[in-house]
Amino acid sequence: MKNKALIFSIFISIQAMALRLPPNFNQVGGNMNVGYSQLNTSPIQSFVPKHLRTFDNKQLLIGGSGYVNSNKWLIGLSGTIAIGDKKQTDSFTYSMSGAIGTLDFAYLLIQKRNFKFYPMLGVGNSAYGIGISRTKNLSKDQITSTQARDIRINNGGLVLDLSLNLLGSPMVKYNKLKNKNSGLSTGLKLGYIYGIKNSSWHYTGGIVTEGPAYGMRMLYIKLSIGGFCN
Repeated sequence: MKNKALIFSIFISIQAMALRLPPNFNQVGGNMNVGYSQLNTSPIQSFVPKHLRTFDNKQLLIGGSGYVNSNKWLIGLSGTIAIGDKKQTDSFTYSMSGAIGTLDFAYLLIQKRNFKFYPMLGVGNSAYGIGISRTKNLSKDQITSTQARDIRINNGGLVLDLSLNLLGSPMVKYNKLKNKNSGLSTGLKLGYIYGIKNSSWHYTGGIVTEGPAYGMRMLYIKLSIGGFCN
């Protein structure tokens, strides 16, 4: 799942940077980003043995986004994977991770040639949970005879992503033949993700009943680098 989310994020960024600018839009761009957050994972820890319920709440965020900008308005897509803590025993490895995808809307409060500042609202879905896999190597006969299998337990639901964004363009190049500007951009994003709590838990192969109510809720900070053209 993590690999699919990462590929999806990269695809969004590359496509946004490669698009030709449609009529009535004055800029298109994309970026890759990395960030940090703290996420309460205590409800998820109910799925592991009691002596292992000491997972750290720190999250590494890796993702990408693409956008189009028309006058003061901006619309885009974002994808992020969240990589959490990992615990390992003699028999099993327990790892926290998830993904978030949103459709984003923003209004540019400050718009200069080399600088933008804007609040943004993203609406989308999240999936976060824990993967449980065997640590020991298994022979072919053990694989066919054992009933234990690696599983992944996820909670998914609606999320809102509210953020403040700074976007700078230190390097701008003008193409006389195409009459367009293009260049590199760097950004800073400070936000909060609010997940609607629910008890919709799924594991590899079915539904988990009587799971705890959960929703991704976290403050985060991200740094980005990307490109644009207008």
